This record gives sequence, C-alpha cells and structure tokens, in this order.
Amino acid sequence: MFKVTRSSDIKDVIHIKVKKFAGYFNPESKSFAVDPHLTTFDDLQKILVEAFNLNGPFHITYLCRDDVGENVFLSMLTDWDLDAAFMTSSDPHLRLKLDAEPYKDGLMSKMKDYESPDSSKMFSNAQLMKNILQPMSDSMNQILALPNVQKPWMSSLGSAFSKLTVGLGYPNSNQTGDEQAFFPSKAPLDDVEFRTYLDESGRLKRPEELRLRVYHGGVVPALRKVVWRLLLNIFPSNLTGEERMSYMKRKTEQYQQLRATWQARADDEHVKYISNMVWKDVLRTDRSHPFFEGNDDNPNTICLLNILTTFSLTHPKVSYCQGMSDLVSPIFVVLNNEAQAYVCFCGIMGRLQENFLRDGTSMSTKFKHLSLLVRHQDPEFFSYLQSLSADNMFFCYRWLLLEMKREFSFDDAITVLEVMWSSLPPQPPDIDLPLEDYTELNNDKDQTFAVGCQDLKTGSPSPQTISTSTSEDTSNSCMDDFNSGLELGNGEDPPVELNNIVEIVDYATEDSIKNSPQRHRKKISHNTNSDNQAPLEPLPPPEEFGCGNPFLLFVCLAVLLEERDYLLAEQKEYDDFVMHFDRMVRSHCPKKVLSKAMRLFAEYLKSASIQTL
Repeated sequence: MFKVTRSSDIKDVIHIKVKKFAGYFNPESKSFAVDPHLTTFDDLQKILVEAFNLNGPFHITYLCRDDVGENVFLSMLTDWDLDAAFMTSSDPHLRLKLDAEPYKDGLMSKMKDYESPDSSKMFSNAQLMKNILQPMSDSMNQILALPNVQKPWMSSLGSAFSKLTVGLGYPNSNQTGDEQAFFPSKAPLDDVEFRTYLDESGRLKRPEELRLRVYHGGVVPALRKVVWRLLLNIFPSNLTGEERMSYMKRKTEQYQQLRATWQARADDEHVKYISNMVWKDVLRTDRSHPFFEGNDDNPNTICLLNILTTFSLTHPKVSYCQGMSDLVSPIFVVLNNEAQAYVCFCGIMGRLQENFLRDGTSMSTKFKHLSLLVRHQDPEFFSYLQSLSADNMFFCYRWLLLEMKREFSFDDAITVLEVMWSSLPPQPPDIDLPLEDYTELNNDKDQTFAVGCQDLKTGSPSPQTISTSTSEDTSNSCMDDFNSGLELGNGEDPPVELNNIVEIVDYATEDSIKNSPQRHRKKISHNTNSDNQAPLEPLPPPEEFGCGNPFLLFVCLAVLLEERDYLLAEQKEYDDFVMHFDRMVRSHCPKKVLSKAMRLFAEYLKSASIQTL
C-alpha cells in the first residue's frame, strides 16, 4: 500500500529536474526551483513551454517512491497531481519526464528510463488509488460484500422513497432514442411561478412540488440564491418569509462570531496550519471563473478561505480535505454572500461529510453501488470493465466525491447540481441548522477552540441538542407526490489532527504505460455468464442506494453510457479508457446526460416501488 502523505511534508522550495523526450532525438534536460505553495499546474506548464520552446502537446510524468522504496512514475494532469508530486517526490529533486510527442505511436512509447528506475514498476495514478484503497477491498467481490451504509440523516428517507407510485413513468420511457424531451421538460422556474409555492405569509407550502419543478426545468439564475437555500435544507419547516429573514440574520451573526474567533487567534499554530492548507487549495479553485479570477487578493477568494477555514476548525471530526473547495465554490458564486454560503455549505456537508472521513466506508459503498448499477443496466459494458479490472469503479472517484461538479463546465455544473439536489426528499432541520460540530473532538487544542467558539454563542441551541433529520411522520406525509413526480417526464403537478487532513489523489489521471505488468490484460470477453461472475444481487432501495443520493449514480451511469459504444468499438485498454474520460472533463452535455439519467432513474424508481408491494 502507498503512504498518504500529509501537506505538512511539503517544503518551502522544490528543486525540479526535467528530462524532455521527443521521438528518437537525444533527451534534453533542464533544472529550476519553484515555490510549491504558489505554483499551480498551469504555472508549471508555462515554465516548461518557455524552457523547452514547446509548440505542441506534451505529457508530464513524475518520479516518486511507494512505501517500500520502489520507484514509480505517475501522470501529471491536474493541480492535485502536482500536489502529490511535491509531497511524494524523491529527494533532493522532483524528477519529471516530458514527452513532446505524447500521441505518436502511443503515449510515452518512446520514453526511456532515467535515474535508473525500473520500468516494470511504472504504473498510473489509478493504480496508486487502487493500492491506497486496498485495505478496504482486495477485490471487487470484497467491495460488493460490504454491508450497506445507512447514516442517521438517511433514516427518514426510507418511508419517503417506499411510497413510490406504481405505474407512473416518463412518456416513451422505453424509447432510448429521444431523450432530449426528458430535460428540460419545462422552462426554468421563475419568480412569478415560485410565488405560487408560497402562502400569503411566505411559507413554503408545497416543498416537494417545488423540488419536482426544479428537477424538471432548473431555476432561472436570478432566483437561484433563494431556491438553493431551500434545496440545501438550511431552514426549519414552516417558516414565514419574515422568519426566514430573521433566521438568516441570526445565522449570519453566528458565522461572523465563529470566523472572528479563529481570526483573533491567527498566530496559533493550530489555526495557521489549517488556514494555510485551505489557502493553498483556494488559490486554484475555479480561478478561470470571473468571480475568482485576477490577483490572489481577490475578495471572493479571501471569502472562500474564510468559509473553509471556519468550517474546518469548527468541525474537527471532518476538518479539511481537498475537494471541499469545489463543493462550496458554486454555492458562493450563486449566493454571492459569504455568511449565507457558509450556512448552505454546512447544510450540504451534513449529507456529504462521510465522503471525507478516513474510514472510506461511504465512498466504498458508492463504488459498490455504481458497479452494481452498471452491471444491472449494461452487462456487456460491465463485462468490458471487468476485462480491464475497472469494474471496481475507482476511476469514478472524483465523480462521486464531488457529485460531478468538475465533469461539466462551471455554468452547466450549476444546473446539474440543482437538479441533483432537487431529486432528494426535503430534509429540513427540526429546530436549527448547526454551524459547528464538536461532538467528536480530536485533541486538547480542538477542545480549547471549541470552548472559545461556544462562549460566543448568543442564544443558538447547543449543537448536541440539534437534530438535522425530520421526523418519519413528516417525511411520510409529504413524499407521495414528490416521488411520483420524479417518475413523470412532463414535470407535473466530505494544528487539527493531521489524520483528518488527507491529500486526495485524482482518479481520473492516467499514464499510458504499456510495459507495466498491471497492463497485461486478458482478452476482452463479453460473456456475462462466466463461471467467476458473482450472482447478480438486486439494487438497494432508494434510501440506501448511493448512500441516500441515488440520482448521482444514474448521472454517473449516463456519462458512461454516452461513451460506451465508442469504447466498446475501440476496445481501449485501461490506461486509454481512463484517459478518455479525463480528456472530457468539463465538456459533457448536461441535457444529454440528465435526460438519460432521468429516464433510467424513473425506471429504477418504478421497479423499486413494485418490489415494495
């Protein structure tokens, strides 16, 4: 297994040696040094272009060592890869290979070893992630044997999903050729129509119907900051419009007090460690978007730092992990309010924090469920995945962790996210949404900080007395029409303890290294009745499927199925298979993907409702 290296191991200066290969020409070498806390992957690419006078595509790999000291080469395609390179590089230099002809006769086919690494040890980031997760599953069969995980916040979903209406489905649900009609099946929700879901006092009287309406058409941009606060379950039920305003004012003050507490102790080593970790990631989060572009002192970038640092210090069980900045970024862009974005981030993390815990149980369950879903839906494609040893679905790690946020352009991701959130039953807090959680403190420093924050409270309930799940009766009474509507195509009526701060390696990056022993695959066979094929178990019920977010799995499935014919025709090997999806980052079509996902989701819901009879 590979060691998960902490960000505290990164030096202040990294010396880099690069060797460029271009066909049969002699290799060319360069050396330079960078500040790892400021250098992004784009910066590194620009340095290499200037140093080697590059005028075409190129591919970068870096040398690192596993936990037994073996040399391995990993592909570098993203900022996450650059981070991993800084942390795992062999002293005294970070050694890079640059292939100036990456697509000629196969990626890296002309590259030679240097600094005497054994080429038989070379393999990809996806293989690294398999080794990191190996304690959780030595094989896909063991993953499939993991018990279903059902968290407390999921408990009220069971009865809600169990009352799905039998016999309802999308129009033409058996026709796969005309899926554009599924989304959007209505125009985006606007202010005039939104008011019809409120009573004269501004109470949301039809929360399930509102979610269905968003599910089938999305929301106009001007209304998102209002609707998203409802979709993310930050308000208790039955608040009037005036009460929601007072609630947000109180939550804003509470956030400002939490933020002021750690800012007043900015010289504390504990606080400095967390804030530096967050700042490093914030500096490269959606910086091409107008909201975050420009200098590092962009006020919106500073706000993002405040949000994530406050959350990490007030939630010691979860703390901070890479990927959280991707989750809060679209929320902050839409709301354009630091305090409100923090409140909404707490709302969504109540559901997603399990993704970022070190035990990996939640992510393992999602891998298991997605694999099972693909096997149910497309046995031939699943057999192809098996032939590549990709049926564990580890290459979908980022998809599941970030709920597809990076797989679409920023604006399209906003639409996909709001539709995905609207597919979930309402789960408003019974009393109040907690903005801090000290229920499992990790050390004395956490306890000290917790006391400091709690001393600043002004009338807000103690976190230990707050429940974030609705009662079963409330959920039952409001979900009949909601779940039926998900099946109607017409829309009708995851210093604090370092153990908690884990660098997340990007599953979607791959070397195409043909000499690796991991790449000698068996011949592809699409015989789904193989003797070693495990018995096909049924799909879990909706409240358990995908750890309570079943629609996410169907969005992942839709992305896979959009490419399945091409992949089967090309018979790609594992490296090229994963690289194919990596090249498609931020380029998927939301209408096609959502339409296919909705049709498949409706069929699943209908089947699930029949099985409960």
